[in-house]
Amino acid sequence: MVFTPAEHSLTPNCETVNQAQQYFSSVVELAKDKGLIGQFLQPYQEVLGAADKWAEQNAQYAEKHKDPNRLPSPDPWQFLLDAPVVSAKSKEVFRAAQSQLGALCQLIHIAQGIATLNIDWYQESINARVKGDESRYCHAISKVANGHVIHARVQEHLRKQNNPESLKQMEHLWKKRRAQLVHRGYGKQINQPIPWPSWKQFRNHNGLPVVLVEWWVRCGADGVPGLMFWRNEALTKFLKLHLDQSNLNPPAIKKVRQQLGLLSVGDKKHFVWDVSIKNDGKGTREIKGCGRNGEQCFSGLVYPQKQVSSAVLLSVR
Repeated sequence: MVFTPAEHSLTPNCETVNQAQQYFSSVVELAKDKGLIGQFLQPYQEVLGAADKWAEQNAQYAEKHKDPNRLPSPDPWQFLLDAPVVSAKSKEVFRAAQSQLGALCQLIHIAQGIATLNIDWYQESINARVKGDESRYCHAISKVANGHVIHARVQEHLRKQNNPESLKQMEHLWKKRRAQLVHRGYGKQINQPIPWPSWKQFRNHNGLPVVLVEWWVRCGADGVPGLMFWRNEALTKFLKLHLDQSNLNPPAIKKVRQQLGLLSVGDKKHFVWDVSIKNDGKGTREIKGCGRNGEQCFSGLVYPQKQVSSAVLLSVR
């Protein structure tokens, strides 16, 4: 099967990629954060530059060799997890931070229409190929192809490549997709290829998973810890207000977190046990958090949204 994500992902501009990578995967940048992630990284200043460089080299190698398991951003966390100088407590935090990158990859695939919270068909195709399960691989990769072929951006990219085999396969998949929708009574929905998904629109329809992934490691400004440091009940209290979803509950949030593979910083070691929240009426939240002993552990602001979302979607490799 020649029609795979690696073959028709488009290259974003360097500024966009740098913005996303600095936010998600530069430990040098994250060490400047005023929240807990900055506090955990600062003692290791001497190795943070090496971690970023190592991660970028690995990412370039994976891109050059079209590694199907490559992440949307470099992973400096593994360097720190392997470093003898890093304490066991810090490694627990860095392992939770590392889980954000895999969750980000799944989130991008959901936006592209080739994954759900329950299953990532692209990752499923990789797993099936490794196991030698040809039947499962063909089923999974067909789901990926069907999800991608409906997008105008993908069709335009393949036509520019002018590869007869890819074009033939695209037309076959396009006709098959149309026939399926006609059979289900939705034929009018696919008269034309659809635009590449808007991250803003995707975020509006998938607020909970997007916020969990974006704010898992760092959150807000002036010292608000990333959500991986929060107890689930405190997290629920915040997200019910922030997402305006009064029906959210701790089990539902925990399920979504687990579906995305996001690791929290230990079930009984959360730094944020409870929070109090004030809203300025414009979407900015003033949050005060306390630890398990009831003492205040932070006070800071969380703004309605961050300026990184569009860069996230464009940074997919």
